[in-house]
Amino acid sequence: MRYQDFIGELRDLVKNGEVLRSQSLTHENPKFREWRHRAENLVREALAHNYRLPGTFKSDGRTYRAMYPGASFPANATALEKELGDSLIELRYLIEQFEKYGEPMRTQLIGAADPQPQAAVPAPALAQPEKVTLAWLVKHVSVGFWLKALSLALGILLLGAAIGRAQTFASFVTWLKNNWPF
Repeated sequence: MRYQDFIGELRDLVKNGEVLRSQSLTHENPKFREWRHRAENLVREALAHNYRLPGTFKSDGRTYRAMYPGASFPANATALEKELGDSLIELRYLIEQFEKYGEPMRTQLIGAADPQPQAAVPAPALAQPEKVTLAWLVKHVSVGFWLKALSLALGILLLGAAIGRAQTFASFVTWLKNNWPF
């Protein structure tokens, strides 16, 4: 897929979307469903060709209808008009960015003449120490871990203090002293 062809199809989609938006339709209309399917597949295809598209196209996350049971035809038509308008704004933005800056970079080049992608370099393995000491832990364990461990210890301490003061706990300890068989 050439990016220029992608932009040409986007221009057609925007024109067709404007026509659909001017009509009183709902998300169940076959013409709208065909438009949505074409738009989403076109954007997916460009992404599959590793084009870095400026902005986003969130059509697949939109419902294009009123989100409550028993919505009336006018409510569904209004929701479709609004969300279709949002999709058209996003498609126009892709066209404008192409006209302003040209074809976007690709995340990875494709094809026989293209260089092979670099293999990810694995992080060096951490040597296993002979002894795990506090000094080794301080040096090799993240600050986030220490903060979580400190928070957990403080929470246990506070929970213990709260339980120790509770009347129910005190009565349980008394019962245990009186009824313990040893």
